[in-house]
Amino acid sequence: MARGLSDMSKDDSTRLFHWPKTTTAGQALRAPALPRVIGSRLRLLSYAVFAILLVIGALVAAATLPVLFGYHTYVVNGGSMESGLKNGSVAVAKATSPSGLEVGDVIARRESPQGPAVLHRIVRITDDDTGRLLYTLGDADPAADPEPVMLLGSGDKVIYSVPYAGYILNFGESTLGRVLLLGAPLVLLASITLYEKSPRRRRQQRPESRQFSGETPEASGDLTLVPPSPTFQPAAKPISVSLVDLPDFRGLMNAARTLSEFPAAKHASIISFKSGTAVLEITLRVPLLAAEIAEGLQAGTGYRFLIEEVQPQRLRLRFVDPARQRELSSAA
Repeated sequence: MARGLSDMSKDDSTRLFHWPKTTTAGQALRAPALPRVIGSRLRLLSYAVFAILLVIGALVAAATLPVLFGYHTYVVNGGSMESGLKNGSVAVAKATSPSGLEVGDVIARRESPQGPAVLHRIVRITDDDTGRLLYTLGDADPAADPEPVMLLGSGDKVIYSVPYAGYILNFGESTLGRVLLLGAPLVLLASITLYEKSPRRRRQQRPESRQFSGETPEASGDLTLVPPSPTFQPAAKPISVSLVDLPDFRGLMNAARTLSEFPAAKHASIISFKSGTAVLEITLRVPLLAAEIAEGLQAGTGYRFLIEEVQPQRLRLRFVDPARQRELSSAA
């Protein structure tokens, strides 16, 4: 005759349920809990976004901060100086007197006072009665500019250029650019903040060890309440977790699932379930406290568990219903 689930004892050698999923090669692989996966992805995304923002900030700072010290900046939007000034870069120029300019310098010239500035290289300089004439040529142009430049005062001489900064500045002036450059980091920061403040994240960040209080256990009715034990250590033999007075099978399934999702756990298995007492096993990858197991089970199942007995590689927890919990609180 087939035995019911409640008739099976903890001496049964066959495990009822084994939580880790199996790959095609038959190797055990524990599925990571979704919140931890999300948290890990958020952290990686935050690092990537932070690195990108650092690079963008450095480029923008190198292209714009010199303005505070009297320099002028020009966004390169053409390819006439492609070998010297890349399209999309920002050229930083300093006002220089005509006598300070030499052949090979790149200057900003204008065809008219209100016309756009053109950055070209000086290829020849002549002096006559009218003043100094500068003949210019674009590095990528086949012929020199048709008209020379006559400087009556100082002119802008390019000191250095910042690649790609022009693309960033042009993009930042658009509506989409403002939204992405300002809004996206704020949204990411808010998401990380909410995740770090979540109850599950606070449980994961709880210290791995706590000091044993050494106080005498208190007796409450037929329950013995003991302080949290020292940390369980990873070992070849799994930890046996007994759940006493478990009210239903659904609570057992939730408890097994919760144990398997512990960050410290490799996998968890149900060994037996008889007369309201369940025995589970959990294999650890890192140290874990008895109190952390009890608190994690309470969060995962919604049931209140008290630590009744702690021994090496064995933990006994007792379910306390709300009415019983109120009695204990009144007695205390």
